[in-house]
Amino acid sequence: MRHPLWILNSVLFCLVMAALIFAFFSQQEVPERESIEPSPSAGVKKEVTKITIERIYEHDLFDTYQKEILKPGEPITMPLPEPPKSVPVEIPPIPKPAFIEPLKITLKGIMATSDDSDNVAIIQDNNTKREATYKVGDKVEDAQLIRIFKNKIIFLRSNGQQEVLYLRQQDAQLDPTFAKTSDWKDIIKKVAPNNYQVNPTLFVDKIPNLGDLIDMLDLTTVYQQGNSVGLHVGNTENNALAKALGVEKGDTILRVNDIDATDTKNRVAIYKNVISLHEGDSVKVTLQRDHQIFILTYTLEEFGESKKAEEPLAAGTVSDEVLREEQRKILEKKHTFAPTLQEIRQQERRNMLQKGGAPAPDITTNDAE
Repeated sequence: MRHPLWILNSVLFCLVMAALIFAFFSQQEVPERESIEPSPSAGVKKEVTKITIERIYEHDLFDTYQKEILKPGEPITMPLPEPPKSVPVEIPPIPKPAFIEPLKITLKGIMATSDDSDNVAIIQDNNTKREATYKVGDKVEDAQLIRIFKNKIIFLRSNGQQEVLYLRQQDAQLDPTFAKTSDWKDIIKKVAPNNYQVNPTLFVDKIPNLGDLIDMLDLTTVYQQGNSVGLHVGNTENNALAKALGVEKGDTILRVNDIDATDTKNRVAIYKNVISLHEGDSVKVTLQRDHQIFILTYTLEEFGESKKAEEPLAAGTVSDEVLREEQRKILEKKHTFAPTLQEIRQQERRNMLQKGGAPAPDITTNDAE
């Protein structure tokens, strides 16, 4: 019986021989080492493709363009393109401003101070008959209070509409804005062509200063070749004052009482001359209209109701001043004047207590002085 170690040696010998045979048949040839030195022989020239730029411009990059073959007799030039058709522009209609109905309120009083921004207005609601105090910036429905003067207040509505409330009807009649459209037949009367009669007392009541007159007639300086020649009358449409005075839009006021209205110095002299006139004196205004010269004459003379007021009273009649004094006393008894600041505070306190549920104390008020 063979020894087991001999068998193991035989197996290992066979494996070694098999490995040697596999290595012999699987070996590869080792390439020779080449020198990195450049070879003196010239290299083989490679063919380079030539790119024709003209061909790209004429055809396209991918050579897919096919040139159109023109028929004999067909023009070579391409027809001009037709211009685009004009589209008419539609102008949208201007929307008409929507007028908002006036506020249903009444101005009862104004507490004025030296600064207009601190003024307080007392306004009554016509529906509830309740009164309240308002300052600049407060709102009433859709309106905002923007100005408080001594005799009027101005509201700005939501659509931009301005609404003015006056403390008295007389304040509205004396307002320059109201004076533009008011009736001037009791103040200015035409007695002849280019001749007018002016009631100085009533005229000053409606136009208390020169600035209002300039604004109402829209007077501006007129220049010719760089030199002032007078005053130009501007927009006078729907202006009852301009119509009553006989002036028109585009007129140029050259002189007043033979004083040229060319510069500020002469205009001040005109103002002083006019205010120094007395009843019966005249104001001559030289103006140019459509390259023609006109002279308008205004005679200062009382007429109408004011003239009757100056006549002596007959025996047993009562003057207007006495009647106004009696009416004032009656109003004082009825306590219809605007409440004082103390009364307003007491009324506000009473309203707060009533709204809070507590009984209002018995507060007595004094008559307005």
